[in-house]
Order: sequence, then structure tokens, then C-alpha cells
Amino acid sequence: MGAGARPVVLAPDALGGQITAALRGTAPAGPAGPVQLFTVTDRSGLPLVCAADGRVRPPAWTGIVLLDDAPGVHAREEAHKRRWRAWLYWSNLLQFLDTGGGDAVQLTTSRLDGFPVETLAVTGGSGVLQSVRLTLAPAETAPQAPPAVVEVSAPPLRDTAWDKVIEYLDPDERGLLALAETLAARGVPVPRDGYELDANTGWQAELAWPDARVGVVRTPNPPEGEDFDPEAADRDRDFAAAGWEVRTAADWTADALADRLGHHQSDDTTTDNGGNDKP
Repeated sequence: MGAGARPVVLAPDALGGQITAALRGTAPAGPAGPVQLFTVTDRSGLPLVCAADGRVRPPAWTGIVLLDDAPGVHAREEAHKRRWRAWLYWSNLLQFLDTGGGDAVQLTTSRLDGFPVETLAVTGGSGVLQSVRLTLAPAETAPQAPPAVVEVSAPPLRDTAWDKVIEYLDPDERGLLALAETLAARGVPVPRDGYELDANTGWQAELAWPDARVGVVRTPNPPEGEDFDPEAADRDRDFAAAGWEVRTAADWTADALADRLGHHQSDDTTTDNGGNDKP
């Protein structure tokens, strides 16, 4: 895993707590055993935690990649962009580990507290993808009772189609990239990018959810020496007249957008580059 990796051999019983400790930046330690736990930071500054389970041959690998999404982190824009791109890279690479008896987990720091580390196969769980719901058998003393169902909180599944959408966003549009990253991490439905309101006006939303009539538009760009952008005003007026709510990325919050989209799963199709199909 490179010169920066720090392997620690651990007993299975100690793994859950030590994986959590490693994700929080604490060096793992505990009774020795057959599982090797690695912590590493890549060149972008992105932390990864990996485990190689030596109880099976070949070893089953688990990989967890963690992106800092704390308030204010986007102020360090270039550094955050590098970590975000690395986060996507490692997530795409690690996603195949679950086919070999391990797990692949894509996390943000805001989701770390709620991550059920006990569902990982290496800690004795049945694997993250198989552990969204656990069914417990009824007690022997009460055979007539139905099985009890326990809901296990798992991180929202991030639709990989977001990657294509984000790839084509303008990184210079204030707040747009950060907003898209946060929405993707929360499992918000994938939008149509470069969406045109109609063929006559050509007004465009950078991100759009037509079923909910919600969109993200570009920041007004007034002519030199002026404070007012008439084209942006006309655009916003026409969207509103069509029943849409559009704002710039800086004027939306991820919470507000997620709430507006909570019950609107778009049925629209997208092209390979994430754009909207047109006849």
C-alpha cells in the first residue's frame, strides 16, 4: 500500500473499535491477531483505512475512504478539490472488494458517527451491502412471536452517476462543486445537468430536477461597470413563471435542496455525460 501505510496486526474482537479509532486519526492498537489493519494518507491528504483478513486465503480486503466535509473546509478550495477527486478515484477502485468477501465504504466525516462498523464482514458482520436490515429469530420460550426486525442505520448509497455530472461542472462557479458533492454524498437523486427550460428562451439550469421543478442556476454576471444582470433576471422570471424554484448554488443549502427533493425521484433519463436527452 505504499511507504505511508502503517500495518498493525489485530485480533478480530478488537477490530471494530480500532477501525473507528483509525478513521478518527488515532493510531490503532490492541491484541495481536490474524487481521492486518492499515492506515494511510494519500498524496492529496485523503485518509484511507484498509484491513486484510488473514483468516481466509487469499485475504479478504476491506477499504474505507474518508472525505472531510466539515463546515469551512471548502474555503481551502484547491486542497479540497484534490481530496474530492481522490475520494472519487479510491471509491471507484475499492468498490469491487465486496465481491471478494470484504467491503468497500465511501464515507464523509459528517456521517462517521452513524456508520455501523459492526456490519463490516471483517468485524463479524454480514457485510455493509447485506446489513441494511437484520432479522432476529424468535426466542425459544415464545415460539408464537413473529421475528423481530431491527433497522440498522447505514450511510446513504451514493449513485455513481453523480460522478459524470460533477465532472462537467464549472469549478469556478461559486459554491456549485461543493453543493453537488454534498448532495451526492447524501444520496440525493442525480439531477439533469445543463437543463434547458425550453427551446425558445434557452435559459439553462446547471443542475435540475424537473419532477420537483427545482434547479441550480449560474450566478448573475452583470456587464462591466454595472450592478444588474438583465439576462439573469429574465431567466429567473421565466423559470418562476413555469413553476420552478431556481437559485444560485451560493443561495441554496444542501439541507434545503435535499428536503425539497425528498419525495421527488426523477424518472428522466440521462446521456452518458449526465446531460438531458432531447428529441
